[in-house]
Amino acid sequence: MRKSGLILISLMFLLTISFSTYAQETETTASEDLAGEELSLEEETEDSSDILDQASEEYSDETLEIDAGTTPGQFGYFIDDFFDQFGNDADVMAEKFAEMKQLLAEGKKEEAKIALEKFREYAKELQENANPEDRDKIRKYMAAINHELASLRGQGNDDLINEVEDGARDTLSAIELSKVIQNACKQLIELSASDVQAELQFNNLCKPSDDSSKWHKGFYEDLTQEQQKEVKLLF
Repeated sequence: MRKSGLILISLMFLLTISFSTYAQETETTASEDLAGEELSLEEETEDSSDILDQASEEYSDETLEIDAGTTPGQFGYFIDDFFDQFGNDADVMAEKFAEMKQLLAEGKKEEAKIALEKFREYAKELQENANPEDRDKIRKYMAAINHELASLRGQGNDDLINEVEDGARDTLSAIELSKVIQNACKQLIELSASDVQAELQFNNLCKPSDDSSKWHKGFYEDLTQEQQKEVKLLF
């Protein structure tokens, strides 16, 4: 089982344990439904030993339709690279993989390593700011990239390919975790209006730390603002 898969399962399991404990302490129908959904989630994650292969199977016909464009070593690359920082992280990450693939096909492994480093950089940005609204788009990109990797193996490039796979798995794990957090916290905040235990669970599980992603912080702020509005309406 891959490291990223283990981390994702561990975090999901902790969420499941917390919700299961809460469900045992309350007799409301909503809480029972929540516990049931979390148990279902735990069962689904038991077989997630390779999250990248799962995405590839789901999008078995997905192809990478982004061209490499200007590659490392070509005139104007640094200008192109400068403007990439203003683009969509998922799109740029896919473009960097396309650059790496083209350079490997041309036998330019050292230049391909530069593209790989950029791929990892943008994958890291996606991991640190994983937004569940981008889940489908990112899964499609990673599936397409994984399909492309098969043609690159066995040509002395396996070290680069392994790094791409690791980055893809870590990114997929981050986006799946953000989706779990989103669903769980939305349910908890609905319950917290009438249940103190649910409110405590919401604060313990959903409140972001200083290291949390921008999405997580913004998501929490939006939820708490909605909660405050509902309280004002009640009074």
